Amino acid sequence: MAAAGVFLITAIALFVPPYIGMADNGDYFRVLYSNGLYFNAPDYDSQYLGYFVK
Repeated sequence: MAAAGVFLITAIALFVPPYIGMADNGDYFRVLYSNGLYFNAPDYDSQYLGYFVK
C-alpha cells in the first residue's frame, strides 16, 4: 500500500502540469563554477532545456 502511494505521488509530480523542476535561479551553475567545474554546452537550449522531456 505504501509503495502504491509513493508511485502515485511520483507519477503526479512528474506527469501532471505544472512540471516540477523548470525554475532556474542559477544556484546550480553558481555552485558548479565556484568549484572550478564548467558545463560544456553548444547553445542555450541544450544547457537549460535539453534535459527536460515532456
